[in-house]
Amino acid sequence: MIEQSSDPVTLLEALLTQKLVRGNQFLARDLSQLVELRAVEAGQVLIQQGGDDNDLYFLLAGRYEIVVNGRKIATRGSGEHVGEMAAILPSLRRLFKEIGPFN
Repeated sequence: MIEQSSDPVTLLEALLTQKLVRGNQFLARDLSQLVELRAVEAGQVLIQQGGDDNDLYFLLAGRYEIVVNGRKIATRGSGEHVGEMAAILPSLRRLFKEIGPFN
């Protein structure tokens, strides 16, 4: 995981690998000024089903399970993102998923 005190160039490089960014240097640079780095431990929930937030997460390291109504429906990992639908329509988070890393 990239630590908050890391070199901004390293964060920029990590953002360039994101599927949503698709290597766009201008977008990666702009995002690097806006994102907040957050370390998440295995077993900790990143997005809570039923929550009212609308955060979008770029996954920089690890693997994450997407769980809906207690059932694993998908896995995401480095270079991928989660939370995009709730960023567009926040009420969806209340209906759908719980996301957290696993070992």
